[in-house]
Amino acid sequence: MGYIDKGAVKVVEIIGVSDTSWEDAVQVAVAKTAETVKGITGVEVTSFTAKVDGGKVIRYQAACKIAFAVS
Repeated sequence: MGYIDKGAVKVVEIIGVSDTSWEDAVQVAVAKTAETVKGITGVEVTSFTAKVDGGKVIRYQAACKIAFAVS
């Protein structure tokens, strides 16, 4: 998931939310994490869920594990 040459990798779990798609929810999770975490090396999507209203998907959620190098 989080490749580095040497050192260590830390992993945080984040749920991205989007009104557009699951792919967008993953992008949101990475982008929001990148606001405070530098050196992101990878993301693993662990699950997709959605909120349904009136027989239609109205919100997409992607549970992600985001990896980054630590010194």
